[in-house]
Amino acid sequence: MKTLCALITLFSVVLGSLASGAAEVTVNAYSQAWVKGEQARMDELGIVTGTPGPLLESIKSVHIIRVPDAERPVIINREYIGLRLAQSGIDTAGVKIIAPPRITIHRESQLVDAQRINREVERYVKNMMGTGADKAKVEITGIDNDLLLPPGKVAFEVGADTPPKYWGYARVPVTLSVDGVVKKKVWAKVSVSFMEDVVVLSEPVKRGEVITEEMVTVEQRDTLRLKNSVLRDTGEVVGKNATRNLQAGDMLARNAVELPLVIKRGSRVTVVAENNGFRVSILAEAMENGAKGDTIKVKNLDSRKIIQAEVVDESTARALF
Repeated sequence: MKTLCALITLFSVVLGSLASGAAEVTVNAYSQAWVKGEQARMDELGIVTGTPGPLLESIKSVHIIRVPDAERPVIINREYIGLRLAQSGIDTAGVKIIAPPRITIHRESQLVDAQRINREVERYVKNMMGTGADKAKVEITGIDNDLLLPPGKVAFEVGADTPPKYWGYARVPVTLSVDGVVKKKVWAKVSVSFMEDVVVLSEPVKRGEVITEEMVTVEQRDTLRLKNSVLRDTGEVVGKNATRNLQAGDMLARNAVELPLVIKRGSRVTVVAENNGFRVSILAEAMENGAKGDTIKVKNLDSRKIIQAEVVDESTARALF
C-alpha cells in the first residue's frame, strides 16, 4: 500500500512537470465514459492524440481498469491513469494527461424487463404443476426491477434440477446468461393458489354431530393443499357425522365426515345369507361399529364363528362370502 501511494505521488509530480514541456502524446480523459467489455481501454476513456507511432498505439490499447458489473460504475482519477500507463511499460515522460478530478466509467448494458423474467418463471411453474395448471393463479415477487446486463443475446434458465414438491410457496432460481456466459442469478418468490368451489361450514360442529344442510355452504377457496380430498358438493356432507370438532369457515375434507353409525359393537343383528336363490338368516353379535355400507365382523351366536358382513341398516347385515 505504501509502495502504491509512493508511485501515485511520484506520477503526480511527473505529470505536473509535463505541463510546461513538450509531449509526444496527449490523453484528454472524459468525465464520464462507457466501455463495451470488462476491461476499460485508454482509448475508451478519452481522446488520445499525438505523433503517430508505437507509443501512441500502445497508450490507446492499455487496459486501465476492470469494470465487471454493469450496475456499478468505477471511479478513477488522473494519477491512476498515469500509474497504469507506467505499470504497462509506457515511458510517461512523453505523455501529457488532461483529466477532471473524477472519471466515472460505466459498463455498456441492456435492460432486461422484470416482467419478462416473471413470465418465464410462471411458465416454468405451470409446466411443473402439470394437470390443472390452467386453473392455478401464480403470483411472483422478488424480481420487481429491470436488470442491467452486458450487451448480447440473453438466455434464461429457470428452476432447479429438483422442483419443490409443494407449490404453495416456493423460491425459484433464475440464471441469466449473455452470449452463453452466466452473468447473474436471481430468485423469484412464487405463491400458487388453486381457486374452486368447496363445501365450507357456516357454523361450528362438534365431533359426532350430524351435519345438516343449514350448517354448510359453497364458497371459492384455495384448494391446492387439499386438492384430492376436499369436498365440492353439499350432498357429500349432509347427513354425515363430523369426525372431529370443526370451526365455522373450515373447508371440509373427506376425512372430516363419516356416515353415522347404525350398528354398534355388541348389538344384536340379523345376518342374511343369500346364495343360488336360497335365503338364510342367523342371529349374530356385531364385533365392530359400522355405518351403512361398511364391512364389519359379526359372530354367529349359535356356532360362535366370526364372519364378514355388510351393514344394511341398524338391525340387518348381509353376509359376505
